[in-house]
Amino acid sequence: MDKRYCYSQNEIEKIRNRFGKAFYEKVLRDIETYADKWGEIYTELNTLYPYNGRRFCRVFDADIENGVLLEECVRPGLPIREESSLEKRLSVFCSLYKGLHKTR
Repeated sequence: MDKRYCYSQNEIEKIRNRFGKAFYEKVLRDIETYADKWGEIYTELNTLYPYNGRRFCRVFDADIENGVLLEECVRPGLPIREESSLEKRLSVFCSLYKGLHKTR
């Protein structure tokens, strides 16, 4: 994550008054330490999970704290750019693109 959460002055005062300066400083260190890890894993989980294996690998379980996802094994096919026929490339692309948009 490139952008970190920044507390407003009011939020800082509330946290420090309620829990103390040491706690507030620890929160800031923890945010710095885990923001990238959590952001990446949450992004991947939130991207894959709604598809439930449709067009993407299925997520069986997640351990956010340790930054681990248990995903279905997926074997990649051939790169679309290796197909010489423009018509076939467009057909595959359109099929994949259409499959990304969930309808109810």
